[in-house]
Amino acid sequence: MRRLIPHRVSKRIGSAVAELYATAGLIAVVSLSGGCAGDTGPARPPRMPTMGTTPPTPVAAISADAGLAQAAAAASQDDLAAMVRVLEALPPDVRIGVVRALVAPLAQQDFPRANRVAEGLPVGSMQATAIEIIAQAQVDRDPDAAIAWALAVSAPSMQSGARQATAERALAPAPQPALARLRALPASPARDEMLGYAAAAWARHDAPAALAWLRALAPGAEKDRMTTSIGFALAQSDPPRAVELLATLPEGRDRRVLIGAIGQTWVARDADQAWRWAQQLPEGASREAALAGIETGLGGAGARVARSSSSTGLRSRGGGGPSGDTSAPTLGVGRDDGLRRKFNEALRESPVNAASYLTSLPAPDRRDDMIDELVRRWAPINPDAAKTWIDHNIASPARREQLLREAKVPGY
Repeated sequence: MRRLIPHRVSKRIGSAVAELYATAGLIAVVSLSGGCAGDTGPARPPRMPTMGTTPPTPVAAISADAGLAQAAAAASQDDLAAMVRVLEALPPDVRIGVVRALVAPLAQQDFPRANRVAEGLPVGSMQATAIEIIAQAQVDRDPDAAIAWALAVSAPSMQSGARQATAERALAPAPQPALARLRALPASPARDEMLGYAAAAWARHDAPAALAWLRALAPGAEKDRMTTSIGFALAQSDPPRAVELLATLPEGRDRRVLIGAIGQTWVARDADQAWRWAQQLPEGASREAALAGIETGLGGAGARVARSSSSTGLRSRGGGGPSGDTSAPTLGVGRDDGLRRKFNEALRESPVNAASYLTSLPAPDRRDDMIDELVRRWAPINPDAAKTWIDHNIASPARREQLLREAKVPGY
């Protein structure tokens, strides 16, 4: 059977998707939506002590209260290395709570120190949590100062997180004034990134209003950037609506990459509809982009997409099914283990990355144990984001309620 997507095309589209997510201000799409933080992750091995330092306290011998007291004492002396050693010695299931308790009062009372603490934290869940808390406190106190801080953040590991958290917090009470405030600033890559985050957040929470605002923008590069940002956000929850935006984007790389993103997320929701949409695109770059996205959504090399001569559905290359079989491909133990490893890697970075990874998989690959673990990790950190993902990705009302109840999401 002829393979429809050359490997080099699929690889090129995949790389471009990752790059555009960054430039459009859509890293992980819902990365800090509503105040996201990373996961608690598995415990890191204690760092080897150097001369003149105190060895890390054994995990079993330190409680959350003791850890908070020790970390706060180290932070008050700007001994950030000692602070990190204490935090990393805590059990994973309490670490993020201690970071919140440590950073929240500093964000209110001593912003410069809070910022230094955030810079000193390891890249990942702890730093993401601190950034979220600082951004929210800053926006609530002085939105203009918060935006200025986010634009000027010097630590590379904090820049995108600070801009996204600040943009989304500033947007919450009044989207249009917040966007007007950002658009009034001098143009720069950092400002454009914040605009992309804000527009995408608005589209996730109120798509009709965001689209009305988008339509009123004057044609030009800024409108194209906002169209791309909103399109990526809608691709996660409403692919057909994202498709409507394609007509407003000029031919070019951004349009092709958005097509690929739509294919990737749509096939995980409704493979038949995604396939029919891709097939009606004109032959050439657009159809290749859509098929590459679909292939990625189906799991790449493990599930090549081909059109059956007797069906308009999907079948797997090498899946072993008869011609016209529209069932999911037979994945095998090796592939199952590979999916689990990728999920674990994504979850170590943040629940948002793990959620995005699960969303990109076809429904049969979204194992219940992975979903359970994702929600257990995510709900205590950001219940609103976890609930939104569950609402959009879990079809069974009983299963949704079970997940929310077991994760102790407020109201369930």
